[in-house]
Amino acid sequence: MRGDANSGPNLPSIEQSLMEASFDGMVLVDENGSIETVNPAAEKIFGYRVTELCGRDIALLMPRWRPEPGRGADDYETIGLRHDGSIVPVRLRLRPVETRAGGRLLAVVHDLGHERASETQLSDAMDNVTDAFALFDAEDRLVRYNRRLTEAFPTLSGDGDLTGVTFKGLMQACLENGEFGGALPVEDPKAWLRERVIQHRAPLKKGTVLTMADGRTLKLLERRTAEGSTVTIISDVTALTRTETRLREAIEGISEGFVLWDARDRMVLCNTRYRETYPQVADAIIPGVRYRDLLEKAVAAGLIALPENEDVDAWVMTRLQQHTGLQGTQEQHLADGRWLRVSERRTKDGGIVGIETDITAFKNQEQKLREDEAFYRRYADDLLLAQTHLEEQSSQLAELAEEHYLAKEKAEAANLAKSQFLAIMSHELRTPLNAILGFSEMLKLEAFGPLGADKYKEYVEDIFNSGSHLLDLITDILDMSKIEAGNYRLGLETCDPAEIADESLKLVRGRAMDSGVEVEADIPSGLPELTADRRAVKQCLINLLTNAVKFTPQSGRVHLGLAVEDGILSITVADTGIGIAPEDLPRVVDPFVQVEREKERSHEGTGLGLALTKKLVELHGGVLRLDSALGEGTTVAMELPLAGPSGSGDG
Repeated sequence: MRGDANSGPNLPSIEQSLMEASFDGMVLVDENGSIETVNPAAEKIFGYRVTELCGRDIALLMPRWRPEPGRGADDYETIGLRHDGSIVPVRLRLRPVETRAGGRLLAVVHDLGHERASETQLSDAMDNVTDAFALFDAEDRLVRYNRRLTEAFPTLSGDGDLTGVTFKGLMQACLENGEFGGALPVEDPKAWLRERVIQHRAPLKKGTVLTMADGRTLKLLERRTAEGSTVTIISDVTALTRTETRLREAIEGISEGFVLWDARDRMVLCNTRYRETYPQVADAIIPGVRYRDLLEKAVAAGLIALPENEDVDAWVMTRLQQHTGLQGTQEQHLADGRWLRVSERRTKDGGIVGIETDITAFKNQEQKLREDEAFYRRYADDLLLAQTHLEEQSSQLAELAEEHYLAKEKAEAANLAKSQFLAIMSHELRTPLNAILGFSEMLKLEAFGPLGADKYKEYVEDIFNSGSHLLDLITDILDMSKIEAGNYRLGLETCDPAEIADESLKLVRGRAMDSGVEVEADIPSGLPELTADRRAVKQCLINLLTNAVKFTPQSGRVHLGLAVEDGILSITVADTGIGIAPEDLPRVVDPFVQVEREKERSHEGTGLGLALTKKLVELHGGVLRLDSALGEGTTVAMELPLAGPSGSGDG
């Protein structure tokens, strides 16, 4: 302990040592407030040397504090004055002591400046983190928080200092101000609040997601400390949630079944198409279900068509090995006759992505090709002239079927081969058909003399009509093949739409009269000229009119209308016929599709007319639109640009 230059220690030696070693400042004053001595820590706090302070009034260091004789130990918070004139906040702990000179007052001075600077730094650091932070004590009262908390819940920004408010009180204020949106059950907000408080006190490991009324999504991660406090971190995951939503929507929109398994082979997510594939166990297809459990449920429900004499357990084990070992692409046969191609890939985190594609149509086509091949072989002797071509095509079909069986990626090549085959067959069949038509026409005209019996004339007429129908069919197939192969070329020319309409009407009026169907036309005069392939447009219109007459019962009507708007020629054919069911509308424009069930079909045809018409209209840069209702008729509109296909010469 130090006094002035001529003084000695006034305190007992033990207390002197304690003052010297203390980290807090110590100032010894007499009953008049004069400083007798200070320790090194006090020198550091106030910036004075002990020799500069001894005998000076305590007001030099703490101008707002005066010692009160007789008062016991107490705490004071006041300000201190440094040697350089700066102010320092201090806390005083006072206690009376006995010295050799009599009773004195010892002031223990604690520098609050460092604490408050650290507190400020901590507050600044908390305010600058991107997430909201809140600390609740064991009684669930708010102890500390950052400004992000009031940004996350704007209701709290106008309530001043929130310290001491309970978690329930904070949530109650936000609830009453309508801050919560999708997370809040409209029927019972109070029950939601009770549940939220329970979750806060017993936090979920995965956290809690709140949907706010302004569209934001917040995620709350809450953890209990060993002392019973609760730490809450609130993150704005709106952007992440929207990204996840878009990803889920994209997955939902794909035509194949999609499923994602985690590294422990538990389902993470799947789309509706995947659930629709297994309707009998759809309730079990939920996140968290194990692949093995779902597979066993599907087998038990009879969804899988197991190979003949196959042991169920052995088949399940084999499929599990294929799944976990990712042994390439698998084909799965379902009990209802469908075929699936299952492609599985490993993710970076050890999970598995599965894509299931319905290849039933391809399998049926494969079977059809095999049946066709057998048919051609059975009648090879009768078709000796075409035998070489049939064998070549059979070989091509077998190769295409094998390629199709091994990889989905070769489906386009199979489709091209099919088109080539149809084109070749069309060419090959047209040659004998032309001879049949020519000779039958000569017989019909009796160019070389009478045939004799009337039955001969009837047979010749049937031969000629059948040959003409078959030739038209082959021409349609050839045109479709050219279009699919990309070899169809439009012969563009300037033509009169009204003239095309009149010529088409003449060709179908006879059939309409025979069927008892009235044909009406609304063809305005002065229509602008159309740049198009005249033959193709006429072919499309004849197809539409023929279909309308064919599917309209006796005493029905068919109406043809032409109109021009904004450079688009609209040719509309409307009938009062049998109509098309809504679920069949997307399919009627596919090649060889007829929406009548096989046993109910009452009209001839192959289903190529609308498909070919759609392709030809699209080659012209136009659009084919269908509107129909079952039993209420059908309206088909061709919309063609008057200027022809954009950027092309001969289409």
